[in-house]
Amino acid sequence: MSKFKSSWFLMRQSCALLFSNKKLLLFPAMTSFFIFFIFLFFLSGVFLRPTGHSYSSENHWKEIFSTIFVLKDKSKKIVPLSKVQFSNTDNTKKIDNAGESSKKINKSVHLKSGVFILWAIGYLVSMVLITFFNTAFFNEIIHALNGQPVSISGGLKFAFTRIKSILLWALLAGTVGVILKKIEEQFGFIGRFVIGLIGIAWSVASVFAIPVIIRSDDGHNPLKVLKSSGLLIKEKWGEGLIGYVGINIFAFGFTLLFTLLCGVIAGLLLWQFESPIVIIACVGIIWIVSIVSFSYIQSIVNNIFQCALYLYASEGVLPERFSMADEELEKIWKVKKK
Repeated sequence: MSKFKSSWFLMRQSCALLFSNKKLLLFPAMTSFFIFFIFLFFLSGVFLRPTGHSYSSENHWKEIFSTIFVLKDKSKKIVPLSKVQFSNTDNTKKIDNAGESSKKINKSVHLKSGVFILWAIGYLVSMVLITFFNTAFFNEIIHALNGQPVSISGGLKFAFTRIKSILLWALLAGTVGVILKKIEEQFGFIGRFVIGLIGIAWSVASVFAIPVIIRSDDGHNPLKVLKSSGLLIKEKWGEGLIGYVGINIFAFGFTLLFTLLCGVIAGLLLWQFESPIVIIACVGIIWIVSIVSFSYIQSIVNNIFQCALYLYASEGVLPERFSMADEELEKIWKVKKK
């Protein structure tokens, strides 16, 4: 079989594992649920604070946004948002200087320092929650790969046993994210592009961080976690990337075909009936729900695939579910011979 055919085989194995252990579907939902309330908590403190105006008043929202954002030019000079008028015809901004003729300027919008600190705190809290639930989630994926039963409570209990490692890793990952965000605000397009590349490199290097926290004795040291994850990718991943590419190509193909199918169905219905708004709304809702559901399942399949590859590459252990896939794994993962 070709490498992409092998990826298709492994994707089917991952899907089979997921649907035989449906409790795995709940972990990402729990993460999203708690992150949503953290997000809501911080936003409500900012947007719903009293300003002396009604919440439906335009003045309330003007005052809120003026306390959140600030405009800076290349010289870092600050311009109050209350003095900025946005043109309807272009993206330029004008400053009204009380009696002086307005002049066009090019400004960039930034978070105020106090708001940025609040955002950073919220980001770090979110990182702790994400790392905690992902540790529980990945631990149960590994159990499922080894033929053991999946347990939500068992996964959460295990995550609590790694709470120190979780907090330290979340602190490191969150700090890196905050620093990259702050640096990104200081540069133009080229600088942001470079920072984006650094962010991608960080994401790749830390892709196996959670499995390392779960399976390695170095999990208590976040720098060693990053090093172990990075070395595993550098030394043993190689063509493992083609597995992820294969899965995402299949996912893209499904999305494209389903979108075309919905378009054809909508066209036929519009040709037969005279209710365009109702037809487009119904087909649109079906498309959105289907694509969101498929994307949700695809993300879990990617995580299962990730854990299977981690076990195979780091421990030389072939997951029970993939016991017939030795040749397929070898084709998409270059394991160096000693």
